[in-house]
Amino acid sequence: MVSRARRLPPPKFGGIRTGGRSARVVDRVLETTLTMLGEFGYGTLRIDEVAARAGVNKTTIYRRWSVKSQLVAAALEHYHVIVPPRDTGDLVHDLTENFVESVSRFDVNVTRGLLRMIQLEQHDPEVDAILVDMRKNVLSSRRTRLDLAVKRGELPRRTDVVLLVYMLSSSVHAQVLKLEQAPSAERIADIVGIIVGGARARWADVRATR
Repeated sequence: MVSRARRLPPPKFGGIRTGGRSARVVDRVLETTLTMLGEFGYGTLRIDEVAARAGVNKTTIYRRWSVKSQLVAAALEHYHVIVPPRDTGDLVHDLTENFVESVSRFDVNVTRGLLRMIQLEQHDPEVDAILVDMRKNVLSSRRTRLDLAVKRGELPRRTDVVLLVYMLSSSVHAQVLKLEQAPSAERIADIVGIIVGGARARWADVRATR
C-alpha cells in the first residue's frame, strides 16, 4: 500500500429493516452503487448520481451512509459475501466448493470496478481503508480452514497461509475477468488443485532443507 489507511466512520446500518420496502430500497441503492462503481470507479462516483439512478432521494442515502466511503464499503460487503469453507476433511474439495459458491454471485462489471480500485485508486486513503477491510474479511473467512489443514498435516507446517489465501482468491477472480462469467467448477478445481499442490511441494521442500 502506498498510504496508511486512516480510520473511517463505521458503516451505518441502524434503522434498516430486514424486510419490506426499506430493505428493497437499501438493496436497490447498494446494487446501483456496485454497478456505477464498475462503470466509473471510486474517484468519480457521486452519491447524488447514485440516488438519481436508483430512483431515491439523496437524503435516503445520506441518512444511512453519510460519506461515500461508507456507501461503497456497505455495497461491497453486500456483494462480496464470503462464507467460510466447510470441513469435510478434503482440503482441495472444501476450497473448490467454497470458491464455486462464492463466484456464482460475481458480476463482471463490479469485479472490474473493484480491480480498478485496487490497481489505480489505492493511493486514495478512503479506497485504501476499504481494501484493507476487504482483505481482512477474505483472510479471516478462509484462514481457519487452512490453519486447520496445517495442524492436521494437509499442508506443511511452514505454509504461508496468508499468501496462500491471496493466491487462491486472486487467481479465481482473474478467471472471472478473463472469461467474463463465473468459471466452471472444473476450472476452479484445477486452480485450487494446482495452487495447493504447489504449496505442499514448495513448503515441504523448505521444511526439508532447514
